Amino acid sequence: MRLGNLLPFGQDIESGEFVDVGNVPNGDKCGCICPSCKTLLTARQGEKNEWHFSHKVRKSHNSTKVPCDFSFYVSVRMMIRQISQAGLDLKVPLLTVPSKIYDENTKSILPDIIHVVRSQDIHLQDIKVGEKFSGVVVDVLASVGGYPFVIFVSYKDRPVSEKLSNPEESKVGVIEFEAKILREAFQKTKNGQYLEALKHFLMNGIEGKRWIYHHRFKEVEKKAFTQSVNAKAQKKLALRKAGPPKNWGTSRSPTSTKYGFKNSIYLCNNCSCKWKSNVAVCPQCGAEARPLK
Repeated sequence: MRLGNLLPFGQDIESGEFVDVGNVPNGDKCGCICPSCKTLLTARQGEKNEWHFSHKVRKSHNSTKVPCDFSFYVSVRMMIRQISQAGLDLKVPLLTVPSKIYDENTKSILPDIIHVVRSQDIHLQDIKVGEKFSGVVVDVLASVGGYPFVIFVSYKDRPVSEKLSNPEESKVGVIEFEAKILREAFQKTKNGQYLEALKHFLMNGIEGKRWIYHHRFKEVEKKAFTQSVNAKAQKKLALRKAGPPKNWGTSRSPTSTKYGFKNSIYLCNNCSCKWKSNVAVCPQCGAEARPLK
């Protein structure tokens, strides 16, 4: 089934709660309205197509004041809010920063990653929905380990605000859910059990989830940069300590400081390290030096 404007969830007229198409009476007796345009819905529970809600009267649907181009996304977003209010365990995706390390065995620089947060299960507490955070209405505002945690459901014409990428409160985690990912998951769902598919996505899936902000990211990014710089310095130092190739067949120039003079004393202008060697490379910081006269 291509869901398009067809809905997996409708809003019960009497209770105001959002319901799965598989848990209501078939046809016009479902007692539901579209969560986006408030038009009456019909539950389609056929044998050929996947179950879904559709707008009951096309003419009525077309005349509604509120545009209904994103009924699918709105219904999913509202159901996520409803599920969250009852308490939510969530799997969050991996977040890493690329870096580099020096490998002593191969004498080369290798790619590396440093974890900001590993993919893991978290439990949300103090959950609120539809609240403002950093001036943006978010779908879920909760607490994890004493820090604020935000969920924002995105889709076409509802992108993530830049304000969430640089929130007013720094000690926070912000996750984006891409609603379009759920289309494919729902297409594999039988008998309209979309609520179970959505719960599975929230509790077990990582596809479609993306970190917008994590309070440790800048700290780890700085660490990754320093590690990469050190890796280059380590390789440079190792090359200098190795000396010139054995097949050069020439003596060192008496004025050269690159490889030093035999048993000379050096003082590093960079870190003030003092050493005696025939290598004019500071063993502490890797800077070159001239022998003391």
